[in-house]
Amino acid sequence: MYKIYINDRPLILCDQEEVVGLDLKQEGTISNYHLGHPKHLINYVDMLEKGGQVNRVILYNDDHKALFKAFKNMFVVIHAAGGLLKNERGEELWIYRRGKWDLPKGKIEKDEKKRDAAVREVIEETGLDSVELGDKICKTYHTYRTSKKRVLKISHWYHMTAKSQDLIPQTEEDIEVAEWSNMKASKQHLKDTYGNIKGLFESLKLDRI
Repeated sequence: MYKIYINDRPLILCDQEEVVGLDLKQEGTISNYHLGHPKHLINYVDMLEKGGQVNRVILYNDDHKALFKAFKNMFVVIHAAGGLLKNERGEELWIYRRGKWDLPKGKIEKDEKKRDAAVREVIEETGLDSVELGDKICKTYHTYRTSKKRVLKISHWYHMTAKSQDLIPQTEEDIEVAEWSNMKASKQHLKDTYGNIKGLFESLKLDRI
């Protein structure tokens, strides 16, 4: 199953067995068997970009990986990496950028390993001295548009730990705040974050909203 956030609204691509476990009657949901025709796929993307009454689209068929490949071919694909980082007190590291709370991440450079990029980006965006890398959590998917193209960003997420220390937000990347957040603060941040970040917490069964 692939869950791709478009304008913070999920497009779910899955097979016929997986669709059985989804609530197809949820308000604002469109669900259809789909063969992956690009023209039809882009129509669903347009629906989610425009918002309105469509809150979720579920497309399924016998080969959801082929369906995702057809979807991906319509976009410029960018890979990023970042982390869900905790200190010795169990506080989580959050950043505030462009009007939303987020987790630190950034674009993977050419020939750079995902794990190395995740550590580098977290250190650059928060001013940490060092980070200990843990296991991979998941991949998240979201799209955005520029004036000339549609972009699909695939973000690779890792568990990380670091000692508590003062943080320095990377202002040149529009980060206004970097902070250690306790459980109560993290719950509040999740109410004002992006769909893919909520999806990351859901993958860990840490949906705190």
